[in-house]
Amino acid sequence: MSITGRPDGEPGAGPMKVGVALTDILTGLYATNAVLAALAWREQSGEGQYIDMALLDVQVACLANQAMNYLATGNSPRRMGNAHPSIVPYQDFPTADGHMILAIGNDGQFARFCEVAGRPELAADARFATNRARVENRAELIPLLNEITATRTTTEWIAQLEARAVPCGPINGLAEVFADPQVQARGLAVKMPHPEAGEVPLVASPIRLSKTPVEYRRAPLWWVNTRMRSWPIWGWMRQALRGCGSGGGVGTPASGQTVMGARLQRCFTCRGICHLSQSKTGF
Repeated sequence: MSITGRPDGEPGAGPMKVGVALTDILTGLYATNAVLAALAWREQSGEGQYIDMALLDVQVACLANQAMNYLATGNSPRRMGNAHPSIVPYQDFPTADGHMILAIGNDGQFARFCEVAGRPELAADARFATNRARVENRAELIPLLNEITATRTTTEWIAQLEARAVPCGPINGLAEVFADPQVQARGLAVKMPHPEAGEVPLVASPIRLSKTPVEYRRAPLWWVNTRMRSWPIWGWMRQALRGCGSGGGVGTPASGQTVMGARLQRCFTCRGICHLSQSKTGF
């Protein structure tokens, strides 16, 4: 949050969280990679291993270029809103009916933007002719561009800029996202039968496999996340999941960790929908 949000001195300045629980999602993705790595090692060695995933570790790892810049220079990055620390202009801009994103990554793209905007002299101005100059003179350039972009609608800008290969895009609400022709063509919204609701809408998996495509078999039941936590069997399950060191299970890990033992082959609360691992690789 220290690097997300409007800069100090601007309206609405202050730390801001992202709009989605990305740490949870990214930890799951990293965990998937870790499981695949452990399975690959098991194929080579016949040995299993415990996987230790921490939300904190993933948060730090996903700081990416911001973390590397700090480690290399010792300077903590500042909040910059939607702006890029080393590329200008690379942020949101107002339009006559909303907002759009400009992602101009080089001087040629900036020159083409200026032509489309009817202000070619900006690309020849020494203050803005190169990206380095634009970064140094960000405070002068951005207000000028805000005035220019506010003169046309988002649709007009996108059509004209895309025709000149200037990276840009609209800022869509979720209604616009799911109405987008490409989103629809990719089938990113699916409907599944539900025994109680009849049919429920869900977001499709982004994974596309040519030989083993994703199958959508059944919608989740509400009681899996609510009722089962109050059932006596839930407490028994949590104890059972804490380790089964015999019978081909994965063994008992260090104190406080949890693994799936071979003795617990099915999760009774979801009526056997999820089959728990019986391999020597601990998940």
